[in-house]
Amino acid sequence: MSDKQINYTTALLFLIVLGLVLSKPILLLPDSDGYLDMYIIRSPVYPLFLYLIKFIFGSAETIATAIIQCILGFYSIHYLVKRLRRHLKLSNIWYALITGLLLLPYIYKHHLANTIMSEALAYPLYLMVVARYIDAIYYQRFQKFYGTGLLVIALLLTRNQFLFMIPMGILIALYIAYKTKAYKNLAIIGIAFLALPVLSGLLDRSFHKLKHQHFVSTPWTGIVLISAPLYVADAEDYKLFDTPNERDFFQKSYSELTHKCLTINCLEKQPDANTIFTYHNSYANIANHTVLPVASSLFKENATTNETYIKVDQLTYGMFLPLVLDNFKAWIKLYLENIKMGYRNSVYMLLSFILTAYCLFYGIKNQSKVHIMMGFLLLLIIANIAFIAIGIHTISRYTFYNDWIIFIIIFILLNHFKPTANQPINPSV
Repeated sequence: MSDKQINYTTALLFLIVLGLVLSKPILLLPDSDGYLDMYIIRSPVYPLFLYLIKFIFGSAETIATAIIQCILGFYSIHYLVKRLRRHLKLSNIWYALITGLLLLPYIYKHHLANTIMSEALAYPLYLMVVARYIDAIYYQRFQKFYGTGLLVIALLLTRNQFLFMIPMGILIALYIAYKTKAYKNLAIIGIAFLALPVLSGLLDRSFHKLKHQHFVSTPWTGIVLISAPLYVADAEDYKLFDTPNERDFFQKSYSELTHKCLTINCLEKQPDANTIFTYHNSYANIANHTVLPVASSLFKENATTNETYIKVDQLTYGMFLPLVLDNFKAWIKLYLENIKMGYRNSVYMLLSFILTAYCLFYGIKNQSKVHIMMGFLLLLIIANIAFIAIGIHTISRYTFYNDWIIFIIIFILLNHFKPTANQPINPSV
């Protein structure tokens, strides 16, 4: 496949996907209203993105949203694949397949362009940040990080699950410093990366102050974090807390979870129950339909809806660490099982760890940028799953961002071992 053919193929894929997107309606999911109406529990960038579309296009906002979300996806995919073509030198057929794989979330399962969910903006932002990181690995220059910080901040203010991109950027900076011995610049880049979550947090608080009159971070973290510790807690754990609200919340939520048989102590009495499957399948019931309403009931009589969310977040966030430390063995076991569920299979998880270690070791030892890049991409899978597993179930909605990575690894290996004209295939092998 020539360069002209790959360009035509890419354009054709984009047109097909655009046609499929336009043939389907915009989907409103249970969380969509929170973005459209700018709820205080939603991070600011995607609600502002939707507001801007509505402001510009008015009654045509629905079709405009689908088209713009689709075009952003096309741009980010082109942006990433262009850099892969620049650095990897694979056969063009592989780039056509990579483009198709990156487009899948727009036409299969997630339907990003047709859905009012923050994933529609987080996915293209994430791909562009990954592309910038790949550039930094190959050029081994700190200058390639310039401008990346703005993309990372936008990504964090869209979905804070991508906080792991901060340490990933620092790791790449350490690699560049190791290769170039530019340790003075490393300190500057390191400080800049550490400042990103601080700056994004300040912008998050400022948005909520302007929109909701409360200078607070998006108040949803506590609910996410405390669900797993409550799931593995004991009935006597209310003694860990001193304030009446903390004790009242724990006893009421634990009683409700026990009534629904959504604690491991309850499940252990059922011989056929599987604790990790129950947690995965019932996470929304635990967090959204039990923990949140119980906590909200403590404050709603004397507070507005926004104030209730804020107080619930502060209460649950403060209770997270004591519950984890008191039930650490059960919590860490659930955490590791949650990571395994993110891979869907323990064999795939083990394979991912082995490949990651091999690529990084071989890449550093033999100064192979290709292996360093493969190791970095595989680390993205590990880091994403490990980070979200701390507080939420590792379902496809939170892990699909990296589904394309394992295919790139396979394509690189297949391209590397392909026979050349001077090396015919041995039919006996």
